[in-house]
Amino acid sequence: MRHEGIVVMNRGDNVQRWPRYFSRARDLGLRSQMGLRLYAERETVGGLNLYATRDVNIDAEVVHVAQLFADHAALALGKARHEDDLRAATMSQRAIGQAVGLVMARYDLSSDGRSNSLCGCP
Repeated sequence: MRHEGIVVMNRGDNVQRWPRYFSRARDLGLRSQMGLRLYAERETVGGLNLYATRDVNIDAEVVHVAQLFADHAALALGKARHEDDLRAATMSQRAIGQAVGLVMARYDLSSDGRSNSLCGCP
């Protein structure tokens, strides 16, 4: 997945790679599956796993449609992450501003760091 971006596993009834997982998945009706890496701006933001219970092979057109969906999902997740980062930065900036205000009030400082007191005492 890290290198390919899309991993298709056809004929789940013949897979031997992860025996505990596939024996349980087969019992639940798994016939094939596909995993797609979701990435935005060269960064992985998640993964999308699709499972088929009717078809033993995943059609090339299904892979194409899944990739389009994954691209849109990755863009949405990337945007949500970016907005969350901006929100966190704004909250952090607000907290820093409050702390600076408290220090300025406590030590009677102006915004340039100079004392506001007439005697010049700290």
